[in-house]
Amino acid sequence: SSGINAEWPLRPGDQIIATFPRSLSWVYLCGNKSLDVLPEKMEGEGIGLHRMEVYHVGKKAGLDSALLAALSRVEFNVAVFFSPSGVYYTATLLSQHLSSSCVLVAFGKSTAAAVDECFGGRFTVRVCRRPTPQSLCETVLAKPGDVDC
Repeated sequence: SSGINAEWPLRPGDQIIATFPRSLSWVYLCGNKSLDVLPEKMEGEGIGLHRMEVYHVGKKAGLDSALLAALSRVEFNVAVFFSPSGVYYTATLLSQHLSSSCVLVAFGKSTAAAVDECFGGRFTVRVCRRPTPQSLCETVLAKPGDVDC
């Protein structure tokens, strides 16, 4: 794999802080749901950062009816969530309509926390170890009982 983590075993935020020149400043373009972990860490290390909210995460109009239509046509084996918002916007309908054998896959720790909060152990949940397509495939294809996907 060719990600930053392959070359350096620090977490991505720590990698940025360790290598970013203090003489430069950032504009941090984000949405209303972004976490403040990296900006706070960078500001604490004296790295100039201007946080600017450029988009707003919200539930798409017609989502419920589109999701119900999809659920009525196909029995899904796997549901993959890429963000906490995706979990929050769909959890009620999915809880009512997914088969108990469906596996929920979370693409990251904050998304996994949202899955745990909303689905409360009613489904098998797997969490991608890394935010990569390869990790997603490994996680989805893991055999039952595989703990370290």
